[in-house]
Amino acid sequence: MTRIAVIGGGAWGTALADLLARKGDAVTMWAREPEVVEAVNRQHANPVFLPGAALAPALRATATWEPLCGARRWSCQPRRRTPCGP
Repeated sequence: MTRIAVIGGGAWGTALADLLARKGDAVTMWAREPEVVEAVNRQHANPVFLPGAALAPALRATATWEPLCGARRWSCQPRRRTPCGP
């Protein structure tokens, strides 16, 4: 199982994270909006950016960088430097 971090909790990032989680990868998605993080983790949904889509129960979301360090990263927004490196 591959650990993957998806950086960006918008519609595109959520769809990518869901697809990878459904394939069996351990996926954590970073989102800046606390309501997105809470909805993904508790309701398996992203009503803010992807309303009506049921997300994989294994998909996890976070608003902090630490859980993402060491994972393979997929960037879903303009590239920025992270505390984990380039």
